[in-house]
Amino acid sequence: MANTTPVEHWDTDFDIMNPAYVADPFSIWDELRKTCPVAHTDRRGSTWLPTRYQDVVDLAHDVEHFSSAEITVIPFEGEVPEDPVLPYGVPPISADPPLHTWTRRLLLPWFSHRRVASYEATTRELCIKLVDGFIYSGTADAAGDYAQQIPVRVIAGILGVPAELSDTFTGWVRDVLEFADDPELRLRGMEGLITFFIEEVGRRKTQPGEDLLSYLLHSEVDGLPVEESVVLGVAALVLIAGVDTTWSAIGSSLWHLATHPEDRDRLIAEPDAAGHRGAAAGLLAGHHGPAGHRGRRVRGVPDEGRRQGADELPRCEPGPRGLRGRGQGDPRPGTQPPCGVRIGHPPLCRFQPGPNGVEGGSRGVVAQDPHVPTRRGRRGHLGGRPGAGPTPRAGGVPMRIRVDPDKCTGHARCYGLAPELFDVDDYGLSSVVGGGAVPVELEDKARLAIANCPEYAIEELPD
Repeated sequence: MANTTPVEHWDTDFDIMNPAYVADPFSIWDELRKTCPVAHTDRRGSTWLPTRYQDVVDLAHDVEHFSSAEITVIPFEGEVPEDPVLPYGVPPISADPPLHTWTRRLLLPWFSHRRVASYEATTRELCIKLVDGFIYSGTADAAGDYAQQIPVRVIAGILGVPAELSDTFTGWVRDVLEFADDPELRLRGMEGLITFFIEEVGRRKTQPGEDLLSYLLHSEVDGLPVEESVVLGVAALVLIAGVDTTWSAIGSSLWHLATHPEDRDRLIAEPDAAGHRGAAAGLLAGHHGPAGHRGRRVRGVPDEGRRQGADELPRCEPGPRGLRGRGQGDPRPGTQPPCGVRIGHPPLCRFQPGPNGVEGGSRGVVAQDPHVPTRRGRRGHLGGRPGAGPTPRAGGVPMRIRVDPDKCTGHARCYGLAPELFDVDDYGLSSVVGGGAVPVELEDKARLAIANCPEYAIEELPD
């Protein structure tokens, strides 16, 4: 049963379903950053809320200590079956390396810049058709009549499933996400969605098409077919995440433009300004994007199978540049912050599925994925090195950059930020153009691309 009692202290009892949080989470985060950068709540299970940028970056990259196996913002409260249909969840978002690495690589060709550009004509036609459907009535629900209708139909086309079922898909996605506080509705949505995809996978076995579902089912990784449960999980993720986050981003963007006439007027006045629409879309998505994510802190599983409790984890102090743990190689004493933050950096022990089943070494520990560099092996800093300004270059030597192909995983942010300096292949994997030489007028763009690479794959070469 959902805990809906009023919130008195956001640092120790936050509630993401509280009306005040739903209406304006930004002011709550701003206050928490000053008073308790990592809040905690016992509502819907024990959950932590990091609010500072660098802490989020550190947690996201520390796959050795913080798992993505449980990603729902509101954890499921129902009974977990002994033999789940989706034993690996909905990868890649619910997976750690190496499962995350190869499942994400399977999806890259379908969502690269080049492939997405091929969806533009049909998407634009759909948008025009939707507007034509209500333009003469003079009124419309921007969320229900427009925003929610776009991504579900586009994703249906990518998956190769009937667009006529868009209302059914929408209902399932809303049950799983919007009504996540209701275990019965949540289960109904997930069962409907998985049952549908099981039937579709059965058809693709004998009648494959030119769609993502057929591609996943008939793909091989390291010479082995992709396990069917992984295919189901990936398909479910594409529908749920692709639909929900996109329609929410579209709806939030329309709301922003409706309430900020100066931005709306600027888009109207400068519709063809170079990069203007793309920059506006990125800004709106970044500020209003509704993508929530929940991770799981994991400690080694003792021999008797009991997972150690939170109180047994070492204390951590959020310092000025991130989280640091006591007894983890940090010589500074880890004092307990006033707000009661307690975050552990314990060793991880887990099993990871390979392309056709579960594989693991002693006690299930999986070796470091060579495509995911260790923390020490990465260069650069997401958001830029603190305090670093433009690098002075002696004697007019041009700036040069390179992309490490072993680190690049296809986010393609560099290409989006500086297409003059980077190119992408059909997988969205990046490379430099012109041998990596950067014209003086593009050096700021190059540094912005370096700072925004999630995998630290871009570096500035020494003179």
